[in-house]
Amino acid sequence: MTLNGLGELMTTVGLTVLLFGEWKDRPAARVVGKPFASLGFIVAAIGFGALESRYGNIVLGGLILGAIGAGVAGAPWMIPVGALMFTASDIAVVRDRFVAPGFANRLWGLPLYYAAQLIIAWSIMAVNG
Repeated sequence: MTLNGLGELMTTVGLTVLLFGEWKDRPAARVVGKPFASLGFIVAAIGFGALESRYGNIVLGGLILGAIGAGVAGAPWMIPVGALMFTASDIAVVRDRFVAPGFANRLWGLPLYYAAQLIIAWSIMAVNG
């Protein structure tokens, strides 16, 4: 089995355990399943060659940070809102590159991106305050 295949299997098994824990309200299953599923996508990324390029390293870093931050209880509202805005801004990038290039994509994508980053930065004050 390849390393990325192992990671994919780990994520699938971990997700199954996590969903079982959610369904049956079993905290122990959630505690085991969630990090195992997250570790799986990190292992998969390494198997796909994340350590072999700058892009791969950046993606791996993001996956690791996402794994650390996934389900963080008590996170301020700014984190999910900022993350959703950031994701939406990426739609503008994809649209500009692959669908309909033009300034209109930047007109809504860039403000959304920078507002998202400011909201995420704002969360530091909420957590530290």
